[in-house]
Amino acid sequence: MVAGQPEQKRIVILTRDGPEHRYVANMLCAGLAIDRIIVDRSARRTRLRRAVRKGLVHFLGKATRAVFLKMIRDDEARTRSLESLLGQKAQTFYASDRIVYVEGINGTASLEVLRQRRPDAILSYGTSVVKDAVLDSATDICINLHTGISPQYRGTACSFWPVVNDELDMLGATIHECTSGVDSGPIFETVHSRYEPGDDLHRIFGRAVMVGAEAYVRVVQRYVAGTLSGVSQDLSLGREYRGADLTIGPELVARRRLARLRSIAEISIIGQNDR
Repeated sequence: MVAGQPEQKRIVILTRDGPEHRYVANMLCAGLAIDRIIVDRSARRTRLRRAVRKGLVHFLGKATRAVFLKMIRDDEARTRSLESLLGQKAQTFYASDRIVYVEGINGTASLEVLRQRRPDAILSYGTSVVKDAVLDSATDICINLHTGISPQYRGTACSFWPVVNDELDMLGATIHECTSGVDSGPIFETVHSRYEPGDDLHRIFGRAVMVGAEAYVRVVQRYVAGTLSGVSQDLSLGREYRGADLTIGPELVARRRLARLRSIAEISIIGQNDR
């Protein structure tokens, strides 16, 4: 538990530069006094070696998914869906005077900013795994927003896998202490998001971002007030999903499930109109 009298805290955000990252950072800045926002602009690395270790069939499944997503211009669809759903807050960082761009969240430049600012708390969202050198830069605590329901869904693409597994009740976000483990620290708040008829995979993710950002502000406000407490995770529940698990098979399963849900919704609307 983090306890004590409310006091001014120096808070630094670690994030990236996509629509969802800008939205979360802007929500945090609107509700809290943020000292700096460290934005990682480095290119994400593809874990081909891990996919190869899983065998040729798995590697081909991952490569086929990459080709499929490129053919359907999924990156463009993702940006359109997120910017449409998240609105103006996803367009640009509002606190441009507090932005520091770096190449690698665990790199020398990031560590130097943290050394200079000496934050009480570090808030992370959407970065690569934060290493101990960065975590140790916070004098009080590091907190993370995970767009998935932990501990059942930990790791990568945790608004995607509930669709694959036909568990739409497991969509949402978890605010937890950021540790060197993947989405494994004590939980401060869990919130669920809703699937809305017609949602694609990206809007489903965006809804988790929206409820997660609201919860993130509440959690950090409790930290500042000295009333924050968390609950340890039972990591025997659920599993950790990795980028190497994203192959063409699950991708097609998820898209077929959503297509079927859209068809059911359309049939229902037609039936209501015919009454």
